[in-house]
Amino acid sequence: GDATDYPVAQPTDATARTAAAALEEAASLALTGEIDAIVTAPIHKARMYAIGFKFPGQTEFFATRAGVQDFAMLLTGLDFDSSMSAVLASINNTAHGFGPPGAVHNFHALTAQQTWICTAAMLLGRLEIFSVIVLFRPAYWRK
Repeated sequence: GDATDYPVAQPTDATARTAAAALEEAASLALTGEIDAIVTAPIHKARMYAIGFKFPGQTEFFATRAGVQDFAMLLTGLDFDSSMSAVLASINNTAHGFGPPGAVHNFHALTAQQTWICTAAMLLGRLEIFSVIVLFRPAYWRK
């Protein structure tokens, strides 16, 4: 429907259906290469859920439509091979991936955001970090 037919800041099931249709069209156009980028605005999630929208947010919607599951690094602009290898190298502490974080290069080519994602992956890959976290909790020392 024409978005101008709806009052501003008054979400309804009709506006949610229009938003869902716009998201579907944007995903379709992006996947066929007709557009290069998608700019979104906030959606009213309660109304979206009421019409059957099954995603926590728009990022998960687009990731599902694109057929990807791990997308945090992809959202930073890094290509798929480099993204996956950087995260896997961080989790497994193998030091090298493919592309910019590869053996010929290093992680210095990554942006600050990409480095933080790899840092989080590195911490998640180390189960012993949880025992260190416990040591810094005041409740542990009170017992």
